[in-house]
Amino acid sequence: MDLKAQASIEMVALLAGALIIMLGALTLLPQQYAGITLEAGRQAAQDTAERIVDASDEVYLAGDGAQKSFWVELPYGFDINRSFIGNMPGATSSRNSTVGLYVLGIGYVISEGKAQMCGTLPNQSGRYLIRAIYNSSGHVMVNSTC
Repeated sequence: MDLKAQASIEMVALLAGALIIMLGALTLLPQQYAGITLEAGRQAAQDTAERIVDASDEVYLAGDGAQKSFWVELPYGFDINRSFIGNMPGATSSRNSTVGLYVLGIGYVISEGKAQMCGTLPNQSGRYLIRAIYNSSGHVMVNSTC
């Protein structure tokens, strides 16, 4: 009987130790997942801003009437009210060659190009086909006729 009691106590101790390790791991995983999710959102926003700038520069260099369609991915948490194509609202510069995407939890992701741009972005997160067109006024119009 003594051996059975000792074995039971050892089994309970092993299970308690395993439970403590599992609980510790479960408290750390959500923090790591949130960090990975934010980094993926930042990377998607950076890729999108750079795609818009690259396409705008490409049609700008091609000349009047040039256009290009391309896919962009607006990440979860994308805020259309703070994002912009051209000039940041309230900025003093008149260069108008900046794309700024605002993502909640990350802030602004900015990319600058050579061409003056104007345009609009889709209203919510997701994957979209947009178009850049260079017109005779010297602007690249992104996803609109501005």
